Amino acid sequence: MHHRSDACNRTFLYDGKARSKLSRRPLDSGHPSKDALALWWDFRADGTLTLNAGGIVNSTYKLSGTTLTLPANEPGAAPGVFDVHFSNGKLYTTAHTDHPPTMEFTRIGPQTNSDSAIVGTWRPSNAPHANDPEQEELRNRMMNMTVVYGADGSYHVRMPVKSFEGHWDPATHSYKVKPYPALHYQRRGNGLLIALPPDGKEKHVYLPDSIFGPTIAP
Repeated sequence: MHHRSDACNRTFLYDGKARSKLSRRPLDSGHPSKDALALWWDFRADGTLTLNAGGIVNSTYKLSGTTLTLPANEPGAAPGVFDVHFSNGKLYTTAHTDHPPTMEFTRIGPQTNSDSAIVGTWRPSNAPHANDPEQEELRNRMMNMTVVYGADGSYHVRMPVKSFEGHWDPATHSYKVKPYPALHYQRRGNGLLIALPPDGKEKHVYLPDSIFGPTIAP
């Protein structure tokens, strides 16, 4: 357990959970290409952290009755259309395709005060297995994603492809994730300028990720 100053304790206390989520500013399109992996960070007040590499989507959705529509993820492609229903507090989505699978989502945290049941944060709790190895790998990744439907029609996805566990130290402004050496970060306004693995030669500014609630950088 790392010792924390009073200021640091105040910084990280949020709804009883000491957590700060930071992500690199996403692409303006909201749909990164297949080869584009974003990085986002989970700094925790107990001195642990998780570095995630994966897909970030910031877009919009439209729900008309039981029909959910998501914008196309590539130029010229058709939008995604799904049938949705709710049962026992879970969300079920079925794509408008041939032999469509049905995805089951469990709500993370309490239900919002919105009139729409879809508003809130969700995580897959069940997805059909696939016979194709590539599709099965995608299925496994999807089971780790977080999906947020906003009351304002915003739609957000965070889907890690790979995660690295480590520790951080506010006294030295340093962090370490396996298997890389210790590297440093600096405050930049309300964000962090982080030296990136493997050698710290590349640096980027990361901003608080708004979909996880109001947070303050370490």
